[in-house]
Amino acid sequence: MKLDHDLNAHVHTFQRGDAVYLLNRKGGKSRKLKPVWIGPAIVMTVLSPFIYKIKLRNKELKVVNHDSLKTCNDRSLPVWIENEQQSIITGKAQKYCICNQPDDGDTMIQFDNCFEWYHGRCMNITDYQMSRVKEFYCPCCQTQS
Repeated sequence: MKLDHDLNAHVHTFQRGDAVYLLNRKGGKSRKLKPVWIGPAIVMTVLSPFIYKIKLRNKELKVVNHDSLKTCNDRSLPVWIENEQQSIITGKAQKYCICNQPDDGDTMIQFDNCFEWYHGRCMNITDYQMSRVKEFYCPCCQTQS
C-alpha cells in the first residue's frame, strides 16, 4: 500500500529563481480566517530534489519540503522578486540602500511606504530604535508627503 502511494506521489520540482507560494501551517487563528498560502516567495537554493531554501518578502529564509510549496502563476510579480530573479540570471548580487551595496548580513530595514531595503547603519538607525518603532519612512518618502 505504501509502495503504491510512493509510486503514484507527485513530486514538485522547482528551480532556483522560481516564484512559489508557501503553505501556511501557523496556528493561532481559525482555519477559515487565516490565508492558506503565504507569499509569493522565491526559491533561493535547491538543497535536494525535495528540500528547498526559499526567501519571503521580509528577507526571511526558510528551508521547506516540496509538499509545502506551489508554483506562483501570478501575471505580475512583486518588484523584489523580479529583482532577485534578475540577479540570479546575471549572477550579480542585488544592490540595496543609498550606498548601492548588497546585503552584507548586517541589520537592514524595509521602509513602510516604498518597501525599499536600507542598511541600518546608513540610515543611522540602531537595533534598539528598530525594536521600538512600528513604522519607518525613508527620507525620500518623508519629503514627498
